[in-house]
Amino acid sequence: MISPPLRFITLHGATGLLRWQAECVRALTSSGDAELVATSIDFASPMPDRHTAWQRLYNRLVTAGLDALDLVEPPGDAPAVPQLDIRDSRSMGQIDFILDFSPCGVVPVTAQPTFGIWRIHLGDADKGELPGTRETACRAHTITVAVVGTIAAHNHQRVVHHATIKTRRSHRATLEAVLREATAICLGACRRLRAGQQAPATAIPFPLPLPASGPLRAIAGQLVRSFRRATEIVFFKDIWSIGVLRTPVDALLRSHTMPTPSWHWIPVDGEFHADPFPVTIGDNAYLLFEKYDPAQRRGLIACVGLDNRDPQAAGAIRTAIDLGCHMSYPAVFHYAGRTYCTPETHVLGGLRIFCMGADPWSWTQVAHVLPDMPLIDATLVEHGGLWWLMATLSGAASDTDLHIWHAPAPFGPWTPHRLNPVKSDVGSSRPAGNIFSACNKMYRPAQDCARGYGTAVVINQIIHLDRDRFVEIAVKRFEPGRDWLSPDGLHTFNVFGDQVVIDAKRRVVRGLSAMGALLHGSRG
Repeated sequence: MISPPLRFITLHGATGLLRWQAECVRALTSSGDAELVATSIDFASPMPDRHTAWQRLYNRLVTAGLDALDLVEPPGDAPAVPQLDIRDSRSMGQIDFILDFSPCGVVPVTAQPTFGIWRIHLGDADKGELPGTRETACRAHTITVAVVGTIAAHNHQRVVHHATIKTRRSHRATLEAVLREATAICLGACRRLRAGQQAPATAIPFPLPLPASGPLRAIAGQLVRSFRRATEIVFFKDIWSIGVLRTPVDALLRSHTMPTPSWHWIPVDGEFHADPFPVTIGDNAYLLFEKYDPAQRRGLIACVGLDNRDPQAAGAIRTAIDLGCHMSYPAVFHYAGRTYCTPETHVLGGLRIFCMGADPWSWTQVAHVLPDMPLIDATLVEHGGLWWLMATLSGAASDTDLHIWHAPAPFGPWTPHRLNPVKSDVGSSRPAGNIFSACNKMYRPAQDCARGYGTAVVINQIIHLDRDRFVEIAVKRFEPGRDWLSPDGLHTFNVFGDQVVIDAKRRVVRGLSAMGALLHGSRG
C-alpha cells in the first residue's frame, strides 16, 4: 500500500542552494513521491574555515569548473513556496521530513517532523571537508552516500537509505560520482518510506572513521592508484576456470572457508571459461558457460558434460549458442516442463530467451523481452506467484545498481519494481548465479566488485520480495583460497544438487598465460 507523497521543508544557508542540492529537491518534487511545502533559511554563522592555505588551494583545484557546486537561483517557472521559521513549530503544520542543507546542521529541537531531519552524508567527510578527501588519500575502494534522519528531541539517528559506490582514480571523479548519487539516494529514501519499507537496524553503512588527510596524501593516493591500475592493464590479464565443490550448500553456508574445488577444463592458449550454469537431462549433468575466444575477442556459450575433464577429447566442449556478439552468463531456469537459457547479450539490448531442444547443444530463441534495456547478468526466479527478473544495467552503475522487474510468466509483460534500483551497493548487488533455497530460506548470490571485477561472492538472504518492497541482507562472503590454482577472484556461484559450481580467476603476466595454464594443469 503506497502512502500519499511525503511533505517536506528545505533548510539552507543564507547564500542559497548548491546545484547538486537543488537537483535533489527537483528530483523529489518532479517524481510525485514528495511535495515541497516551504523553505527555511538558517542564518547561523557558518563554521570558520580552519583549513590551511595549501588545503584551500587543493580544494579549489579539485572543484574548479564543477557545476554541481555552483550556487543556483530558483528557475522562473518554479512553483512559489512560502518561507517559514522552523523555530516556530506552529508554522510548520504536518511535515514528514526536513531536508537540511544548512552549513552548520543545527536544527532547533522544536522541529519535529515525522521522519526527522535529513542530512546527506557524502562519504567520510567531516564538516567543512571536501567529500572524498579521506577516501582518496587512503586509497579506499568504496565511498558511501547516505540519507541520515535525526529525531531532534532525542538526538536519535538512523540511516533512511544509502548507496555504496566505487571510488574513482581521481578525487574529482569521485566527488562528481558522489554528488550524482545524492539525488538518487534522496529519491530512494522517499520511495521506501512511502512503501512502508524502513532500513533494517543492521544497515548502518559507515565503517570506522578514516583518518584525517591533507592534500599531499590525497595527491599521493591518486598517483599510486593510477600507477597500479596502469600496471595491471599493461602487464597482467585474468584467466577464469571452472571448479566444482563436492559440498552441500547448507554446509558451505555454515563453514568459515571454502574447500578446494575440483578444477575442470583448465583453459589454454588465451581462452577462459566462466559463468557456469548446470543443466540436467535425465541422469546426465552438463554445464553451460561462457567460453572466451581470444581470436575473436569475445565470448560464446559453450556446453560440456560435467564429468568430462579432458578438453582435448572429441566433443568435450562444443558451442551451444552463438549470436555473433559477446555472450556470457547463460542463466538457466525451468518453466512448464521445459528448460530455458537467458545468456547476456547487452550489446544487442534486452534479454533473449532460448528453449532447449533434445540436448544441451540445441537451443531455439523463443522470446526477446525488455528490448530497450541493456541487461547485465539477468537472473530469473519464480516467487509468490510471480516471475522476477534481477539484473544490473550496462554503464557506470553496472556493478552497483540492482534492478528488478516482475511478470506473470517469464515471457512478460515485465513491470519495473517501484523501488528501482532496489539496491545500490558495489559490494553485493550484481547477480552471481541463480537464486537458491536452503534451510527454508531464499538466497541470492551477488558479486563483490568493490576491489575490482570478480573479487568475491556475497550470499544475500532475501527477507522480503513483492511489488513494492525488497529487503535482503548479506549473510556470507566467499573468497578463493590462497592455495587454489585460481586464487585471485571468484564471481559465479550455482547450487547443483549436493554440489556447487563456481568460477575463479588466476592473474597471469601477459604473454605467459598459456605456459602458466600448462604448469597449473600439470600440478593439478
